[in-house]
Amino acid sequence: MRLGRRIALWWSGVDTALIMLAGLGVSTFVLSGCLYWDSVNATPVAVIDVMNEPAEMHVTGSYTLTCAKSHDPDGSQPSCAWSLRDAADRPRGQGSTGQTVGLSFTDELGKPSHLAVIVTLTVTDDHGAQQTTSRRFEPSNQKGDIVVNDADTNVKTRGNYTAGRYYEFFPSFTAGIETATADPDQDQVPFVWQDVVPPYAGALDAGVAGTVPGVSPMAPRYFVRPDAPGTWKLQISGDDGFPGGVSTGTSTITVDEDQPPCIEVVDPSPPSTARVILQHGTLPMTFRVVSVSDEMDVFPLPVVVPDSGMKRDPDLSETSLTWYIGPEDGSRPLAQVTGEHAASYFTVDPAAYPVGERLLLRVEANDRKHRTYCEPAKPPCTEPTSPACQQRFTWTLEVR
Repeated sequence: MRLGRRIALWWSGVDTALIMLAGLGVSTFVLSGCLYWDSVNATPVAVIDVMNEPAEMHVTGSYTLTCAKSHDPDGSQPSCAWSLRDAADRPRGQGSTGQTVGLSFTDELGKPSHLAVIVTLTVTDDHGAQQTTSRRFEPSNQKGDIVVNDADTNVKTRGNYTAGRYYEFFPSFTAGIETATADPDQDQVPFVWQDVVPPYAGALDAGVAGTVPGVSPMAPRYFVRPDAPGTWKLQISGDDGFPGGVSTGTSTITVDEDQPPCIEVVDPSPPSTARVILQHGTLPMTFRVVSVSDEMDVFPLPVVVPDSGMKRDPDLSETSLTWYIGPEDGSRPLAQVTGEHAASYFTVDPAAYPVGERLLLRVEANDRKHRTYCEPAKPPCTEPTSPACQQRFTWTLEVR
């Protein structure tokens, strides 16, 4: 301990000396002379404070510590020296002097760490007296909000999902970004199916939901092939491995029954007049269905390029097209075309009909359920819930 102020007393006579020394709290007995002693230097006070201290610290945050509230009772301004080590007793940065020092929770590789950091502050006054204090800083764990994303593996032509169709989903912490698998603390989070709740009671059949094989566990995909219409709830959970780090993302999807297919494009397109004119002596005319849209039964089927890695979608099949032709006046029922013409086209040869003959040429699109909303007498026919969806298309022909 350093000695501080020196006090000197002169006296003569025993009584005077005793009185003065007794008043100073000194027990002694002298006759006369001079006495010296030094006062005790006060120890400085070390205080660690956080500038703009938040309610919680996070592993990705940066903070500033200050010793500004440290003080010396004797009035001098103490100097500050800092040391930072993590809970595994590894240094965090270099030792520092000065009134402030930075605090972060990144490790020696620059990665966020959940380990606590112990900060030690030593203050020294102008006489060399010191005090050391420590403070432990624990980062709070931040769990992310899991988003259940549709991977858009299959187009939903009518907006909702379709019973019997295969769909894939992936979890992430940013909507629509499959690689966003790190939570706000930059922890890579393993995901797992938590639950798939169908609109009916009972267990799911095999093949209705599961994990897509061959994908990374850190960027998984899950599939659902709904086997009933209604509202389905999908839940995916993740755990970053730290306290309070479990979170669950939920998505609800609306599943419809498979709807009838829709004829989208035909050739020739409907003429501005009511009839298509076929001239004797001209070449036969071919009528085609160019495209049919549907969730399950389409035309044409997507082309799979050999050696491209593309796979045929096992849920898709080709629309069944049925052609009919007969007199417009209804004197005979329309005859269904058989053989090779029961496909996407039908050819009408004007030479096969007398001049003045008026015909109806009709094509109908059917899916695997072979149901139709079309009444026999209706030339066009649309699905009741979707008027733009045309199941039957009819051309009116006249031979001249």
